Amino acid sequence: TGVEEVDFYNMDVDNLEGVQMFQACENLVSVYLPKPLKLLGQALFYKCTALKNVVLPNTLEIIENSAFSNCSALETIEIPESVTKLASFAFNECAKLHTINLPSRLTEIGSWAFQNCKALKNVEIPETVEWIGNGAYNHCSGVENELIVLPNGIKQIGGETYDPQNPTQELIGTHVFYDFAPRSIKAFEIAASNPYYMTIDGVLYRKKDGVATTLIAYPAAKEDEIFYMPDTVTDAYELSMSRAHKVKEVVLGDGFVIREIATTEDNSQRYLNADWANNLTAMMYVFNSVEKISVKETNPNYTSIDGAIYSKDLKTLYYQCMVTAEEGKTLTIREGVETIFFGAISTSNATNNASDSQYISKLYAYSEVVIPASVKNIPAATVEYLNQGKWKISVAEGNTAFKAENNKLVAL
Repeated sequence: TGVEEVDFYNMDVDNLEGVQMFQACENLVSVYLPKPLKLLGQALFYKCTALKNVVLPNTLEIIENSAFSNCSALETIEIPESVTKLASFAFNECAKLHTINLPSRLTEIGSWAFQNCKALKNVEIPETVEWIGNGAYNHCSGVENELIVLPNGIKQIGGETYDPQNPTQELIGTHVFYDFAPRSIKAFEIAASNPYYMTIDGVLYRKKDGVATTLIAYPAAKEDEIFYMPDTVTDAYELSMSRAHKVKEVVLGDGFVIREIATTEDNSQRYLNADWANNLTAMMYVFNSVEKISVKETNPNYTSIDGAIYSKDLKTLYYQCMVTAEEGKTLTIREGVETIFFGAISTSNATNNASDSQYISKLYAYSEVVIPASVKNIPAATVEYLNQGKWKISVAEGNTAFKAENNKLVAL
């Protein structure tokens, strides 16, 4: 912990792959790496919380996982043009990092590479980048870009891993731009010739056969108060609408299908907090100003009433909008509903988080939730999350499937 400077500049070493070699050297301020270096190893400077000065050689090609993770004093760093890969968590939790140049040969920005780099001011993604991993720009809340231009050659947005020969496209359980430039970003842009992704009115989508199929990211500061989802869209990335603080209503496209969580053995299709969310609640998550989700009269599967989504026969509640600015309001589930679909009601303990209060509506201000007599089916996970809310739980007289006990919903 007494080491303040490391000078390897004149060493004939091309590989520093020792895992966590300088982990938690809390007084290390300056590092000069070997001139022939090609690989900077995993977690090499992890939690070097005083590190400020780093000289990287122009031979460097790969910055491995967590190499500079939690270097909380690092403010700026020059990445040589020779670097082609920033691996996962490379600069994760570098809270003071405000300036970083990305080289013109870079092909991979790994998952969580810049997560929680809240001081980062500007993001420019080189044209050579083929993959941006899960959460790569998660919580980069200080970014000032109004526009993000994505590389024409990008093959995969999201995912924990990347295979250039077999990029994974159907990555529903993923997010890349959550809480990204929330006060500034108004549009994403990508060339129409990209075979995998497209933008419509600044909103980023996965595409197939030339049409938008999956919502990936809605720009948080986009001015529109109503978002009309294209009818060709059938699904959405998790958190893709979260942190949108100007849109008040989302009109689902006629092709959107509300579904339970799709998981695989390796969780590659797992949604955030998959034990509670369906794809619509995962899309919305929390921290936004959306007060109403609706569908058009032409929708073949759903109908909408007062911000909630139901089956056509009104017997299944698929989604209940939980944002309200009205204190002390009672949420009464519609009589006639027999099934509350998995994840239709989600909760959060967040109520105007101080850091978010400038641009997010009051969340979950209901004082009471009333379950009608008609409800017979509620998945256990949804019951559990209902019971985590700060509201009173009431069950209407005559319900034979549930009761309220000690302010909790209990199955009979």
